[in-house]
Amino acid sequence: MKRKYLVIVNPVAGKGKGEKAYHEIKEFLSDKSLDYEIVLTERPEHAKEITRMKSAEFNVIVAVGGDGTNNEIINGLDFEKEKIFAVVPIGSGNDLVHNYPYPKDIDEIFKTIFAEEINVMNIDVGKIIYKEQNSSESKTHYFINGLGIGFDAFVAYLNQQNKTLSGIASYILAVGKALKTYKPFEIDFATETIKEKGEKMLLAIGNGVSAGGGFYLTPNGIVNDGLLELCVLDTVGKAELMAKLPLALINKVDKIRQISLSRFKRLKINEISPTFVHADGETVATKLISAEISLAQNNKLKIITG
Repeated sequence: MKRKYLVIVNPVAGKGKGEKAYHEIKEFLSDKSLDYEIVLTERPEHAKEITRMKSAEFNVIVAVGGDGTNNEIINGLDFEKEKIFAVVPIGSGNDLVHNYPYPKDIDEIFKTIFAEEINVMNIDVGKIIYKEQNSSESKTHYFINGLGIGFDAFVAYLNQQNKTLSGIASYILAVGKALKTYKPFEIDFATETIKEKGEKMLLAIGNGVSAGGGFYLTPNGIVNDGLLELCVLDTVGKAELMAKLPLALINKVDKIRQISLSRFKRLKINEISPTFVHADGETVATKLISAEISLAQNNKLKIITG
């Protein structure tokens, strides 16, 4: 089958790296006899709108941006139609590509995506069905790398407000800000193997191994094993949290005594005091009160790897 590429570029991703990548990808494709269209996003949620409007005409969707751009595109896809997904990671986090072999040099990434012969693997797609405070309506949102509830979601929310730094420095700054005002939440939740009720700092759900540009909160996550990993952090003092958090950066989160790790297919939050939730680093809700999290039934996504 002849491949037709829809290239969606977020020009403000990575504090300006997106615009540079746009010109680089145009130059790379200029002398190639490929069927493609390049579209620039202009505002938040625009990548999702572009995907919904245009993806039917193409069989390969290329995201040029960060994990948030990936998330918008995933939420614009019709999973009944088979598509191949590809990523040019130039955002603040870029956690998704930590989960499979992938080149780091942008020219090599272009060669990998637009090669005559490509390597493709199936990865799982996560799903959250949730309600917010003062709303009776249930909403559905998809994710491919990770989802967070509580502290890490508040950090993601603050990070989105930062217009100067990028990468891990941006997230560390957001962590410092979050520690000043964040309070734990009460929650009642259960999976197939555990049931808990009480005060928590965060629930991190990983399809992949890391979030926030390299915080390994779900170090056993495997993107194609049909399971999600759960990291639960009990209440911990701010000083101790700041002291222990660097362990997540060196993949030793299991050394933090207030953290428990497990795996699940379905997690149900029966009740939670209103709090933040993010999907792939993008704020989904700020007053979550209930949710069900699972892998989307039969929604495997084909993705180009190195």
